[in-house]
Amino acid sequence: MLKELVLKNRSYRGFDPSVRLTREELLELLDLARYTASSVNEQPLRYYIAWEKEEVEQILPLTMWAKALKEMKLPHPGKEPAAFIIICQDMNISSNTTRFQRDVGVVAQTMLLGAVEKGFGGCMIGSFHKPQLKELLNLPEGVEPNLIVALGKPAEKVVLTDVGEIQYLVSTAIAWVLSVLFAYFTNRVWVFQSTASGTKAILREIGSFFGCRLLSGAIDMGIMFLCVSVL
Repeated sequence: MLKELVLKNRSYRGFDPSVRLTREELLELLDLARYTASSVNEQPLRYYIAWEKEEVEQILPLTMWAKALKEMKLPHPGKEPAAFIIICQDMNISSNTTRFQRDVGVVAQTMLLGAVEKGFGGCMIGSFHKPQLKELLNLPEGVEPNLIVALGKPAEKVVLTDVGEIQYLVSTAIAWVLSVLFAYFTNRVWVFQSTASGTKAILREIGSFFGCRLLSGAIDMGIMFLCVSVL
């Protein structure tokens, strides 16, 4: 059952806008967070929930989804999330943000698993305009937002593809051939300073170079098979 929830818990970035989350449903997810561990039991995390359409629309422009993909605007129009949970840290309790980064991840994953169980989905958003968000939410002095969790009814299907033995072995073989080929040309010019010319002479030289390295290729393939398929 847990594995099914984990497999369904993808980073969804498109949602059905006709399905809303209620305040009660968000509070149930927060209740799950209460049972997670806290570093040195200081419990500095605080939460802000937004479910009303107007407030969600105000928060959305302050988030930066898939920031590395600059040419892509997410979520796509008409696929916006129905709610947000903002995970904050009360700096008055502890100003050590590094120590509690693990706690933030644990509670976010726990709440997302709970959302999946309810038929919803979500996405963790670490890139957002912090000063503007603090002002918009009117957060108390010393309470800093660390992570935003977007939630809604997924309107997209994320497909997981297993990497089979043949695929990774083929990839390893191709990588080995390309690396040895690169090594041949660089060594030919700068190390051996070969004077061989003509197609037959060069092919014979390449064959000899590859032949001397077949053992390393076999060891490489063997290690991959052992670590991926056996262990």
